[in-house]
Amino acid sequence: MQILCLAEMIRFSENCEEAIRQHDLSGFVRRLKSQLESYTSVNVSDAGTGQVDVGVHVLELKLKALILDTIHNIEVVEQLNTSSLTDVADWQWQKQLRLV
Repeated sequence: MQILCLAEMIRFSENCEEAIRQHDLSGFVRRLKSQLESYTSVNVSDAGTGQVDVGVHVLELKLKALILDTIHNIEVVEQLNTSSLTDVADWQWQKQLRLV
């Protein structure tokens, strides 16, 4: 689960920096909200056989972690968008990188 979350945070950072460079943070927020919607619409229990399955439990934990990280990422991008961020070297973005 930690590797999955780390990979997702790396992908988020790369995509966020690209959105900053293209001055499209509002578009990035929309994409993140769409991603959150797809995560929350997944029914992990359909993957099991109805019995308590360790694999299903692990999938649920991974999905919950991704959902929480995505919610946090949406909040970060919305904050960056309201701060009139113009460059990846701006303090608002650098501060977020230190907290990740």
